[in-house]
Parts: sequence; structure tokens; C-alpha cells
Amino acid sequence: MPSTVKFWLDRVFAAVLMTMLMTAGGARAGGELFDGCLDARGQPIAAIVDDTLPQVALAAQSGGRIELRHNPARLPELSHRVRMFYFAHECARIALGHPLAERSAERARQADCWALATLERSGEMAAPDARRELETALMVEDAQWAAIPGPRRVIDLAACSVKGGLRLPSSAPPSEAQMRVDRCVQGCGDRLWQCQNRCDGETCRGRCLAAYGVCEKACGAP
Repeated sequence: MPSTVKFWLDRVFAAVLMTMLMTAGGARAGGELFDGCLDARGQPIAAIVDDTLPQVALAAQSGGRIELRHNPARLPELSHRVRMFYFAHECARIALGHPLAERSAERARQADCWALATLERSGEMAAPDARRELETALMVEDAQWAAIPGPRRVIDLAACSVKGGLRLPSSAPPSEAQMRVDRCVQGCGDRLWQCQNRCDGETCRGRCLAAYGVCEKACGAP
């Protein structure tokens, strides 16, 4: 892939771009390795395995920096896909600029939808019934909520846009038509980044995201 194309892909997908891999024979429970979370500026956020963490995954400020910790041994009954969802949810909170010390139902809904989009684009949801099965698996018992990124809520994946907020690059060379769309989406991503940098609250960031959605749709993005 040409370096110029890779540059804008990295920029546009910085909102929630991450790679979630499984390593065969890994030393951790299930052999799971989650890595590659980027913030809204495209800066990498370390994914730290923490066997003492009371939650499945948690994004928080520590010593003046943002960390994304996860505990692969917490709630061992969870499937790999469900763990990926919760990890992606916490990564989305970082990428969307949510105050990490605060959790509201509206912010959680946004992060849920970005997490779903991440799984969709990564191919994790390719099976016909994957979304329905994931939503069913996310109907957790009362006792489990202490270990799950809150607030306590019904996770309604049906309310999320099918397009979502993440588009992973293809390994095949893009067509000229796709490159025109890509350049347009790049411009939308640049404006989103600039808009959110000027924001001082959740309402403003919401307007920026809404404007990005309108801009992306006008590009004819798939």
C-alpha cells in the first residue's frame, strides 16, 4: 500500500483503530492478546495485562497518562468476542475523548456502538447470527456488572448504525473510485479532528461527530 494512502488511513481510523490478536499457546488465560488502541490524535495507548484488575477492561488516567488495562482471567466464562467488545468499548472511550473519570448512559451507548463497529470491520462479526449472539451474551447477570465497563445498562446493538465509526484498510490496492472516496473521507476525518480539538464538552464533541457522519455520507463511502 502506498505510504500516502497508509498515512491518511492511520489518521482517519485513529478514532478507534486497533488490532486484536490471538496468540497460540499464549501464557495468559485463553492465549488472548489485545493491543493497538489509538487515541483521537493517533497516539498509541498501551494495552496492559493486569491480573489484579477487578474489571474485564478499564481505561483510566495513571500518573498523568492514559492506560488501557485488561484482565483476561476476570469472568472466565466470557467468550473471546465478548472480551474483545469490552476492550473495544474502553478503547472507544479514549478515542472519543470521554472523561475517563465519568460514565454516563449516553457516553456508554456511543462507546458500545464504536466497539461494535470495530468488531464488524475486523471481520469478527462475519457469521450471520454474530450480532444477535453477541447482544444475547452481553445480557449479563447482576453479579457480573462489577467487573464490566459501566454504567449498568441494556446494551442495544440494534440501535447502532450499521456503518459504525471504523473502517479497516484492505490489503488489495484501492481502485481510482475508492481513492476519490478515500480522499474525501480523509478530509472529513481532518475536520473531525480539528473540530474536537476546539471542543470543551460532550455536546460539542457530539456535534463534531454528527457533522463527520454527514460529511462521510456525502463522500459516497460504503
